[in-house]
Parts: sequence; C-alpha cells; structure tokens
Amino acid sequence: MVYDQLNKGLIAVVTALCLVSLHTLFNTIYVESTSEGKNKGIGRTKKLSDFIDISGSAASFPLRCNTCALVGTSGHLLQSALGNEIDENYSCIFRFGFSPTKGYEKYVGSRTNARIVDSVRFFPFLKKPQKLVTGPFASDFWFLFDHSPGDITRFHGPFLKNLLQKHDLQFFWFSRVAEKGIINSLNEKRSNYQGKGISALWFSTRVVEDAGCKTLTLYGIPDAQIC
Repeated sequence: MVYDQLNKGLIAVVTALCLVSLHTLFNTIYVESTSEGKNKGIGRTKKLSDFIDISGSAASFPLRCNTCALVGTSGHLLQSALGNEIDENYSCIFRFGFSPTKGYEKYVGSRTNARIVDSVRFFPFLKKPQKLVTGPFASDFWFLFDHSPGDITRFHGPFLKNLLQKHDLQFFWFSRVAEKGIINSLNEKRSNYQGKGISALWFSTRVVEDAGCKTLTLYGIPDAQIC
C-alpha cells in the first residue's frame, strides 16, 4: 500500500511537470472557444493550418476537454482494476496506440474519445476498417502522425471512404508545417533531445495539450518522465 501511494504521488508530480513543460514548449497561437458541450470544459481551437483532414484540407481541432486521461499500454494495467476510475472521472479519454479495450474493461475502462497512432501501424487496419468502429480499438476520433507522401489521398482515403459514409468517425493528421515546428521546438528547448522524429508518446501529449486539458492523469505509461 505504501508503494502504491508513493507511485501515485510520483505520477502526480511527473504529470504536473509534463503539463508545465508542455505549456512552455508550445509557442503556438490558439483561438479561444466559447462553446461548451456535455462534460466538456471550454477549450482552445488549434489554428487551422496545424491539422488536415482526410481530404487534405485544413481542419480545426475537434475536441474541447477539461479533465483528461491518457491511457497507455493495456499490459501495464492488468490486475489494476482501474477501469471504472478511468471511465467515470474524466471528460476526455485519450488512448495511446492500439491498446485494446474490449475484454479488458475492468483494467483499462471502456470509454474512448480519441486514439493517437502513427500512420505505419494504422495502415494494416484499413484492410478491415470495421474494426475501427466495433472492434477492440473503436474510437470516434483518430489522430495520425508521421505520414508519408500520398498516405492520405492515395492510401488512407480510398480505404476509409465507405467507412465514413456509414459511420460518424473523424480522422486528422498533423500538417507537415506543424510536425516541423514540433521538432524545431524540441531542438531549441531541449538540448538532450536526440530523436529525428516525433515519438508516439510525445505526440500524444501534444494532442492532449491541443484539447485544452486543465488536468491530465497518466495510466499505463511505462516511462512518464519522457515528458
């Protein structure tokens, strides 16, 4: 029990540090939003040029959040019985990658507002896109990053066209300009950053920041100090 309390305390401290670093790291212009949905706090709309939709056109950020959870690998939450806590305490639940919920609800919860995945791992699922609706990875919003030229219009788009006609899903990609800006910010503000691209976890924190989350709790993240 003492270990659990210390662990939760450490996670809380790391989470707070992550949020502080995120706010100081991103020098991006936001537009204040005055709309409020059910269980959603007033958030900020990401400037249009940062996101593109399936047509390749600029798109605004779709979510306005208040209290948020970022849920990582399901394997790190087995035997935790945190599912109800995750489902009941947050206005927005973001899931990292393709960690399943179906069959693991007791441990990871069942609600999913958005998933954040890289384009390479996403492509194989397009052969059976119905899994994105009713399968263990179902989500209304999908954020994809690090796409290759032609991914959206030649590869992703044709596979997703029929799916989008039947289901109310939305897919978003970071624009090239935005991805370049992210890397430049990291290089300028973090001298020890050695990566050439954007890690999936770091991209997840960027999406959470764009959603306007006032609080963020991490679940199943093996190394939260990556922030």
